[in-house]
Amino acid sequence: MSDINLQPLGNRMVVELEDKEETTKGGLILTTLKDEGITTGKVIAIGKGKHNEKGKYRSTTTQVGTRILFNIGSGEKFKYNDNDYVWLEEQEIIGVLS
Repeated sequence: MSDINLQPLGNRMVVELEDKEETTKGGLILTTLKDEGITTGKVIAIGKGKHNEKGKYRSTTTQVGTRILFNIGSGEKFKYNDNDYVWLEEQEIIGVLS
């Protein structure tokens, strides 16, 4: 569990990167590569949403605690208390792990 205390703005989120290999129930092997491809992480903080191009407010649909897939090159990486995190925008999420 992360002890970071950040409140993202807009549709941004803070994601804690995962460093393990996992096999899903269907047999898919998920690895987290630090240099390329797709990785997994857990959303630890998320903003409330933002206005779209037509001016209509759109709330974020992702929730804290959700495990997600995203491209390793997405967002802005940072380190805090020896843990790796990334700032992402909600549209950078590829999928949700259940």
